[in-house]
Amino acid sequence: MPQKELRVPAEVQTDAQATEILRLWTTPSGERVALDVDPTLDVGVGGIILVDLARHVARAYEGRASGTGMDNFQRIIASFVAELRQPTDTPTSS
Repeated sequence: MPQKELRVPAEVQTDAQATEILRLWTTPSGERVALDVDPTLDVGVGGIILVDLARHVARAYEGRASGTGMDNFQRIIASFVAELRQPTDTPTSS
C-alpha cells in the first residue's frame, strides 16, 4: 500500500454516481498512474480533465509557493508545453 493515501472528499462519499477515474503516485523511478476511462466518452474529454487538474494543482500551490493561482497555472502550462516538446519520460502500460 502507498505510504500516504489521500482521503476521499465528502462530496464524493455521498454521491452514488461518483466514479474514480485516476490515481497517481510519484516514486523515485517516476510517476505511476491507474486510469479507468469511460470508452463511451469522446477522447477529447481528456483535455478537459487535464486542464481541470492543472487548475486544482495551481490552487493547491497558492499560499504554499510564491505567486497567485493564475501565476501558478501559467507556470504549469509552460511546463506542460516544455514536456510536450521534450518529454522527460515515456509512459508505458502495465
